[in-house]
Amino acid sequence: MEAPQPKARTGDRAVTCRRCGEQFSCARDNPGGCWCAAESFRLPVPLPANIGAFADCLCPSCLRAVAELLDARR
Repeated sequence: MEAPQPKARTGDRAVTCRRCGEQFSCARDNPGGCWCAAESFRLPVPLPANIGAFADCLCPSCLRAVAELLDARR
């Protein structure tokens, strides 16, 4: 089952995921915060070279996929 995608709010910035190309909203600068703040994990920054070097936010699906890759390597 696919995870629900976050809804855009006024002031969100449109982002294109550097990993898959999907467009999504980032609300890191909004008072209510972004959808990613509710995720149970945090990615290390910078990411290990074999995972990828992403200059901006990842979409929900890619963020979760990269987190699973990192968790599997522990």
